[in-house]
Amino acid sequence: MGYVGIFWAINNDVKAVKNSVKSTKQNGGVKEYGAHINDWNLINDTLPRELQNESPYFYPRGRVTYNATLKQYTIFINATLNSKAILDSIKSEFNLANKNIKIDSKDIHYNSPDIPILEPFDEF
Repeated sequence: MGYVGIFWAINNDVKAVKNSVKSTKQNGGVKEYGAHINDWNLINDTLPRELQNESPYFYPRGRVTYNATLKQYTIFINATLNSKAILDSIKSEFNLANKNIKIDSKDIHYNSPDIPILEPFDEF
């Protein structure tokens, strides 16, 4: 059985807050679990002291959802994490071996857009 939930990649280690697909309520055909802002302390408290006390958005993060209609898991992932090693860790953590999986590394929610630095301008 697979899991849905949220995760962070901290020093190449996947830290997750998850729930089984079977016991997760469905919302509009999709099952998802957890919220980075609400669940960060569950992870932060397990980290070595030198890695603690950062914002929930400091470390690259993502989410695993399940679409019951398509019978498909989606891994929403920060583009910097889109590597075989990290994806293998996520698949293992969420028990997704031999499951129908889609990878989405372009969702803006999990990727901070480049913020242009505005040049100073003269008043007119």
